Amino acid sequence: METQPICESHRKPAKFCVVKDMLKKSYGRPYFTRASRENPCSLWMWADEKEIEKPNCYHNEPCAMKRVKKQGPNAGKRFFCCCNENRCDYFGWCPEELPKQPDAMASFVPLFYNRYYPDVQQN
Repeated sequence: METQPICESHRKPAKFCVVKDMLKKSYGRPYFTRASRENPCSLWMWADEKEIEKPNCYHNEPCAMKRVKKQGPNAGKRFFCCCNENRCDYFGWCPEELPKQPDAMASFVPLFYNRYYPDVQQN
């Protein structure tokens, strides 16, 4: 069973939070973060999604994940590309849907989770 993610730069476990803004589409959705006003951190991830494993580019380095910004049929889609300053021509689309992992996160999921994600069963 997976545990809370650990921030690589601070070496501390992430804090479990829930979106509290009722006007947001993601209201009630759980997430992990280490960010605070006093100690900023880049660790942030949805608690109900499995992190996508990034492929390696042709330099054998982990790719960057980006999103298409241009208008068109691929607008908003995520893709992988080389993050090296001497970019290679590696390109690959991200999976459309991130796989859910409700079993691994069951101990972190609040009781009202089923109201927003009825297809996920809690243990």
